[in-house]
Amino acid sequence: MVSVRTEPSRVTRKLSIVVAATAIVWAACTPKDDKSKGDPAAASSGGAASSGSGPFAVGSPPDALLEAVKTTDLTKPEVRAALPARLKELAPDGKQPRAASVMLRAVANGDAKAGAALGCELLDRLPTLPAKDPDLQLFVDSALLAVANGKGTCVEAVKKRLGIDRCLQSIRCTKDGARIGLGAATDQREPLCTAEDMAKEVTRDLARTKEQLLEDKPTYQTERFAFAALRAANAVPDEMDKAHARRQYVLKQADKPECGMGVPLGTPCHCDEAALRDQVCRNDTTTIAFSFCRIEVNDAKKELGNVVMSTPP
Repeated sequence: MVSVRTEPSRVTRKLSIVVAATAIVWAACTPKDDKSKGDPAAASSGGAASSGSGPFAVGSPPDALLEAVKTTDLTKPEVRAALPARLKELAPDGKQPRAASVMLRAVANGDAKAGAALGCELLDRLPTLPAKDPDLQLFVDSALLAVANGKGTCVEAVKKRLGIDRCLQSIRCTKDGARIGLGAATDQREPLCTAEDMAKEVTRDLARTKEQLLEDKPTYQTERFAFAALRAANAVPDEMDKAHARRQYVLKQADKPECGMGVPLGTPCHCDEAALRDQVCRNDTTTIAFSFCRIEVNDAKKELGNVVMSTPP
């Protein structure tokens, strides 16, 4: 018996090729099993941040950011790497400011120089003073702390946050480096805080936990942290240094009478020392009149004297 060998037809061969190609395409388009799908914890993990997805990715809705900050270890390099771009996106509108404050501090604590550069850029994007939202002001403070911590050089951006009062009580320190609290009693003789004083405070504030930042009542010290950034950059304005130096000059005045009604004009009298020194700080002239007092400032001798009765200006 003779066996007959049959060859597949052209149609059969073409059909086989089409079926095989279809199978390849189907396999490529079928989604692989994703264990993190539907898992909120995985969505806010470092993997999500490093892969360009999740709440830390640019363009993602900000609503989930606060919860992600609470549950994510922001010290992981792959997570921290995603934070700067996201912060730049959030800054102009001040969205999720508390979460942003935690994120920015994580960057600053991980790399001081990178944190300072980022802080400088954010200061240009964030709203200027005064911010209506205390939480947003906390974001501004965090940017200033980052700049101070890394000795950033964006002096002009920092100055805008310092405000217009060069004689602020909050930028003065006691001899042991403690700040003079707002409303605290003062004789106006405390010096400006030193770079060392401010560096300690910056380190202390950056060490606040994210639980503290997210849960505590928001407090901010914008002018003080702006001053810290200027101190760190050795860029405190000369006029501010001079004004506070004048405030501390030696004072010579009569013990009595008190300057006031009933005292003849030009009579040597006693003026409230704290008020007098404050006025010396706020005025650049050598003769200053306020209330019922007139005083002369001798910059060469670093003295305050010739306090006499004067009519109110």
